[in-house]
Amino acid sequence: MDNKLEIQEFFVEGSDQQASHVLLHIAEPVTEEEKERGYFFALVEVTNNHPEQITQLQEIIDTIESQYYETNDFTENTFEHILQDINKQSHHVLNYPNSVVHSIVGILQNRRLVLAYHGSPKAILYYASHEEIKETSIIEESADTHTQLFSAVVEGVINAGDYVYIATPHVDDYFSSDRVRKILQNRTTRQSTAHITKVLESLSNKYSFGGVLFHIPKTIPRDTPLYKKESVDIGSQASMNNFLNTARTTEETLSPPLLKHVREGTQNFLSRLKQHGSSRAQKAEKRNKDTTKKIRHGAVETNYRPSEGQPQEKLTEKILIMVGRSIVVIATGFYFVAKKIILWMGAILVHLFFLITNRNGQRSLIIDKTRSYVRTKQEQIENMGMVSRVLFIALIVFAVILAGSIIYIKIKENREAKQIQYTNLVQNIEEKTHEAEAHILYGEEDKALSILQEARRLADTLPQKEEEDQNQARTLYDTIDGLLIKLRKITMVDTEMLADLTQTNPQAHALYLAYLDDKIIAFGPDDDFLYSVDPITKQLDTISHDTIKHIGRADVPKENDKIVFIKDTNSIVEYNKETRALSVKDISYDADNPSITDLAIYNQRIYTLSKDRDQIYKHNPTQTGYDRGTPWISSKTNSLASAVALAVDGDIYVLNADGTIFKFYASTEQTFSITGLDPVLQNPINIWTYADTDSIYIAEPTNKRVVIIDKDGNFVSQYTNDAWNNISDMVVSEEDKSIFVLSDNKIYTFNY
Repeated sequence: MDNKLEIQEFFVEGSDQQASHVLLHIAEPVTEEEKERGYFFALVEVTNNHPEQITQLQEIIDTIESQYYETNDFTENTFEHILQDINKQSHHVLNYPNSVVHSIVGILQNRRLVLAYHGSPKAILYYASHEEIKETSIIEESADTHTQLFSAVVEGVINAGDYVYIATPHVDDYFSSDRVRKILQNRTTRQSTAHITKVLESLSNKYSFGGVLFHIPKTIPRDTPLYKKESVDIGSQASMNNFLNTARTTEETLSPPLLKHVREGTQNFLSRLKQHGSSRAQKAEKRNKDTTKKIRHGAVETNYRPSEGQPQEKLTEKILIMVGRSIVVIATGFYFVAKKIILWMGAILVHLFFLITNRNGQRSLIIDKTRSYVRTKQEQIENMGMVSRVLFIALIVFAVILAGSIIYIKIKENREAKQIQYTNLVQNIEEKTHEAEAHILYGEEDKALSILQEARRLADTLPQKEEEDQNQARTLYDTIDGLLIKLRKITMVDTEMLADLTQTNPQAHALYLAYLDDKIIAFGPDDDFLYSVDPITKQLDTISHDTIKHIGRADVPKENDKIVFIKDTNSIVEYNKETRALSVKDISYDADNPSITDLAIYNQRIYTLSKDRDQIYKHNPTQTGYDRGTPWISSKTNSLASAVALAVDGDIYVLNADGTIFKFYASTEQTFSITGLDPVLQNPINIWTYADTDSIYIAEPTNKRVVIIDKDGNFVSQYTNDAWNNISDMVVSEEDKSIFVLSDNKIYTFNY
């Protein structure tokens, strides 16, 4: 068989088989005889079912299939006769207490589709119309009260480009007909059913879902059959009408009543009566054609037709002539009125110009002319006869109505244009949210985030003057924000406050943290104390350093034996954990007094960041401190003028105030960007990583969060807490999976 038909099914099993059980069956013809009879399919959902009921329904489906393909005396009505016999034998299937059966069976023979159904299954025809897909329901939406298993039959023809969508009722709870239409418009048949399946699987619902999608691609020529038997192509719109017009109940088509022939005779009589007028017209036309053949003068055919239609044609011509003349008169009137208005407006503008500018002293002359003109018109009106006065007033009224009509039409057009623009904008936003949802399901989070951000920008342009518009915008925002929450992976953590430094020292002003020997050290350039906090016991100790002031950013080497601080922007201080004392160490640079923003220790070497010098310096250890720093960066394209912090793991990562990160490998800048993070970083303050970790940690006060990305820049997760009102620093203990945050002289911790 030359199979040009696309058939895709979807099936998702629910968690409660007793509450909902779905049977999905599609029989593909194999032999030549079966190919002539086409496809057979069945879709059944039973709620509150019984095991024996499911078995009986499966046997019924098998029986219909075998009889359809094995019947020797096959005709166009064979399928309906089989259903007639099945209805007589299957009443017991519908009599189980509290059980509801929704069933639909059918055949697709060439492009002829025949459906029989019971209950409320979904069956929708989608057809192409002017570069878009439209829809219509094939079967009735009302609840089924029939006592037969297949109580109604629908028959029609599907055309190239048409879709026939069949589904169990519970699918409609999540995929409305309009949503299915949008999916079909943007995806292939296979992608559409795959998307529906994935969404339904993600629900983890107790109900089972099933459905079938038939599609004949538009690329199939009109004269190409799906099977060997030729089918009549009547167009998508005609196919739709045919489906609706051939629906009938099985009480008449499958099990005819005794008075069927009487009823059919009556219906035929009424049909002939309705068609009587058109038949007479057709007969008259035929007589005209016959007369045309007979009445000729030489080789020239006359215009004379002795037929009943002649008087009607003359009357029609008279009406058309009258309408044409009326249009000409009205158009001429509009022209003269418009011309007069334009002349008046021109004269008024000229007079206003002279009145305002008094050019050549003509202001008084214009005023006199205006007064004279008004007096003349008043006298003309007073002396005007009654008829003329009425016509004059009518002209004024007509002019006012004309002007008002033009203004009204313009206002209406603008309002309609804005409404169309608003509707298109809302539809565009909804389509973007559906598209983003699909990308989320397929794990394409970067694409989904980009689409949602665009949808959010479009939603910001929606007018919100009216309450209805505000509700629409709020609904769209809720949908967008709901999807963004999934992508943001933001966790509201329960934090524990380890210490409030102001309880020990009311004048505490700590801005930075260091993690040394399993203790948190807090300090600041304007504070004369180091604050040591044990995360387990929460014991807080203070260490005075009033002789060495103005200590800033610091780092701890992997050996965990000291803390190295920046002092006065360009010197360094070491804290020895054994002696608990601070001492100034030597360090120098290739330029005088550079300002150091941050430092990091890696393999006993110190790397210092100077955004003023647009450089990173590397210092080797000496007996008295560290040697003269050598410029480490040899090649870069970006300036370090907005750098705020750095971290080293063999490569160097520089964090900038605008949220970007520069990565340097072997002294050369590499391409690096953060992807998948929403919202983007705003004024971050610190960055941390090391060689034995796969993650990069960033502290950002603006959104009260700690962000984690991997070393390729992919977003991993983010954590926040409302108590972090003014984050100034953080430290990370990957071994304990703990992060410590300093905010307003309070030290918080949480596990991640």
